[in-house]
Formats: sequence, C-alpha cells, structure tokens
Amino acid sequence: MEPARSPERFVIEATLGAGAMGTVHRARDRVHGTTVALKVLQRLDPGSLLRFVSLLMRRRRAAPELGWGTSPLIETADPAVFAHRCDWEGSSVVAVHNLGRRAAAFDLTLGDDATAVHDLLADAEEPVPPGGTLPVRLEGYGGRWLRVRR
Repeated sequence: MEPARSPERFVIEATLGAGAMGTVHRARDRVHGTTVALKVLQRLDPGSLLRFVSLLMRRRRAAPELGWGTSPLIETADPAVFAHRCDWEGSSVVAVHNLGRRAAAFDLTLGDDATAVHDLLADAEEPVPPGGTLPVRLEGYGGRWLRVRR
C-alpha cells in the first residue's frame, strides 16, 4: 500500500490509543475500502503538546535572559497570576502565567522607558502605552513571555 498523500483519503472511525509520539485510529481507507490502523504523529499536529513543548524549548534557547539573568518577582493583584522579570546584559524578558482556570486581566508595569514588547510565544510585537504599563489578558492557564523593547 502506498503512503497516504491526503487526509481526506481516510475516515476515522475510532481512537485505539495514544502515546508519546502520536495517536492511533481505526480508519476506513476510501480508496481501497479497507479498515486500517492510522497513526497521526504529534509532531505534525499544530495543537499537540509535543509541538508546544518544542516551541517553548526553541524560545527558551533564544532568550538567554531566562536562564542567565536575575529573576525578581512582579507583584500582581490576582493571586492566580505569577509574573517575574529576567534581566541579563541590559535585556529583559517578563514571563507571566495564569495558574488559574478563569481568564485574568491585569496591568503589567514595565517601566517608563518601555516602548514595546515582543511576545516570544506568539512571535508578535505589541506597543507599550506611554507610561510603561501594558494591559494584559490571559486565558485560563495561559502565559506570555515578553521581551521588553526600550
């Protein structure tokens, strides 16, 4: 049997099991009319835990502040929000994590000289309003790693 070139070729009937590398499904092959075991690898699934952890590792390697810098805690009004700033060689990354189930919104003070942040996880730039306080919203269990631009 030749390798599948299109996901439309198969109709998934049931999930048989899941492991560290992927999920195995019982599926019907539309071309041959047979029942097959179909393994979907996590590295190909954009929403998989493997892809997310791989992203975290790549971003961590690209942010020496997170491993080498000093890490003072940042006070937040919401007890479910954990925030800290990592400073190293004139650069800062602020990591904010919502440890709770419900969404959280809060103001993050970055300093008067902060002009923007680069969200390392979303790979997006965001301006910081004058005064250096950034409004942040996190979904339940969400987080952001923000490199501060000065």
